[in-house]
Amino acid sequence: MQFTELGIENEKTLLMLPGTGCTWELNFMKVIDDLAAKYHLICVDYDGFETDPEKRTPFTDILTIVSKVEDYIIENYEGRVDGAYGSSLGGTLSAQLAARGRVHVDHCFIGGSDLDESGKLVASVMTETIGTWFENSIRDEKKAEKLKARFSRSGKESESGSETSEFIDGFAACIRSLEPGTMKKEFYSDYVTRLPKDISVPGTIIHVIYALKMGKKYERRYTAHFRNPDIRRFDMQHEGWLFQQEYKDAVLACIDECMAMDPAVYAPAEEVPAADGAKTGKRTMMHNFGDPQGLIGRLMLSGMNSGHMYIMKYAVRQIDWPENQQILDIGCGGGASIRLLLNTCPGSKVAGLDISEEAVKKSKKVNRKDLGTRCRVLQGSAAQIPFKDRTFHTVTAFETVFFWPDIVECFREVHRVLRSDGRFLVACDAGDPDKHWDEMIPGMTAYTAEQLAELMQEASFTETEIHCEKNIICVYGRK
Repeated sequence: MQFTELGIENEKTLLMLPGTGCTWELNFMKVIDDLAAKYHLICVDYDGFETDPEKRTPFTDILTIVSKVEDYIIENYEGRVDGAYGSSLGGTLSAQLAARGRVHVDHCFIGGSDLDESGKLVASVMTETIGTWFENSIRDEKKAEKLKARFSRSGKESESGSETSEFIDGFAACIRSLEPGTMKKEFYSDYVTRLPKDISVPGTIIHVIYALKMGKKYERRYTAHFRNPDIRRFDMQHEGWLFQQEYKDAVLACIDECMAMDPAVYAPAEEVPAADGAKTGKRTMMHNFGDPQGLIGRLMLSGMNSGHMYIMKYAVRQIDWPENQQILDIGCGGGASIRLLLNTCPGSKVAGLDISEEAVKKSKKVNRKDLGTRCRVLQGSAAQIPFKDRTFHTVTAFETVFFWPDIVECFREVHRVLRSDGRFLVACDAGDPDKHWDEMIPGMTAYTAEQLAELMQEASFTETEIHCEKNIICVYGRK
């Protein structure tokens, strides 16, 4: 852990807490001089991000970081600072400082923080999909260039593509300098670290720098976690003011205005009722497991292509694959399963089906060299398979059946489109209904291998077989 102090010695103290995968110098590089000209800054580099690689302490978890920040404030500032600006992940730390009560902060800034939370299982899955994909993309220079181009395009509306590109270059260099896995540890700890609801601390104002282009669900989270927060709205992307000039001056002025407020006489706006997206039926990030959408959905599809490959390879080894077959892959996701089937079955044709428009686009891109000849991809549901009776020799379903509504009826649909003596192959992570996955991931139901075999039999499949290895289950049925 490393603390760097700069700015005006006797001015108000402002703690600077960077986001995931960033040093404070990188995170605040465009604004640090402006802030140092007005405040006394306490800039933090978390464990694993210290300037001297030989003195780095491995990153463990967020609450350990918060505790070390608290110790520093207690030792050097008698347990009180005027403000704490937390950018993205840093906003979670800023909120924890207020909620825990070991130190006092007059002004806690929540800068574009998503405040995502989940149980350990979901956190592990998210870390291994998005976290692994993102870290690997940054460490690979060619993939990093593609990532930079994607984020630069998102800034075109403000003619700030070059500014965004400069930040991505610095971000990539920072990640490459870290011990592998450091960023994934930040991801995981951010998900599993709980932040209390309805935080209200006498003498502390919670200021939220809310980027409207992140979406309305984040404002609902802010009003759920903080009682009457001071929400400042800006028509920008996530923390855009840190690297896009057009927002910089407005947010700096906002910070000055907030730091000048007296917490003792703060009069909040009328309270906005908190809303829980999951309970109101609104879409949340967790819906991307069953129906990927938007940027998060696209990232998850890329992660699934690599993360699920070991399951798919194990499954295809369990049965013979004659040439010149007609194969349907339901829930084709990012298209890696289609590619595997095309490579496994020379001369065969594979149709992919997925409920997600993003998945269809990704599958077509991954299999573009065979599209229109040996491969086609359609959007549709297992509940209404858009093919005629007795079309396919084999139907596959990798890591998908736990999202199928009325699974027996879906299995009957599979039975309908299979030819006589056709085969149905299902493979997924070993399920345990006692884990209550349905409470963590919307629309998800876990099944054991035995349950899947019974459901196949109920849908008129015969000769069901079960193959298991470590955490993989594979169930095979014949029409």
